[in-house]
Amino acid sequence: MGVIPIRVVALDVYGTILAFDDYDYSYRSREGLEDFFDDCEERGIKVVTSSDAFTGSVKNDLSIAFKFVLQAMLDIEAISRMQRRLNINRFDGFFQLDQGVKDFSVIMGHYDITSEELLVVGDNFDKDIGGALKVGAKKIHCPAYGINQGKEWDFRKIDLDDVEKVREVPS
Repeated sequence: MGVIPIRVVALDVYGTILAFDDYDYSYRSREGLEDFFDDCEERGIKVVTSSDAFTGSVKNDLSIAFKFVLQAMLDIEAISRMQRRLNINRFDGFFQLDQGVKDFSVIMGHYDITSEELLVVGDNFDKDIGGALKVGAKKIHCPAYGINQGKEWDFRKIDLDDVEKVREVPS
């Protein structure tokens, strides 16, 4: 029997996609997210958020952070391409999970998938990775992303064919 393919990726938001300490919305989302969305879309993988924050706040903060990326761009054609690639509509769902260890069975039930078909990406070992371990999901623990830390990690490092391996990303 071969490797069971990923059908859903659950991304934590604060500290994983967005800098956890960016209170004035002045910092871009983590590098490579738009490429990761493209890779998932090409493979038919749904991407969802799995935050313990209110979904309204998550949507608002992601929208503002994505607009920040667009405002920093100068080329009109590049802005147009990026508006499609980095957009909250690329998320298939927004899930507010428990404040403690996250219960990813909620997402598994919503999409009617097994634990082997779920990939969890998060910065908090106890909440994100602990929740993935609890249900038996695939997991990637990334360093916490803050304005002055975690910049070296990039979503392009995720190898969806082998999530146990992290790719090198050219500088």
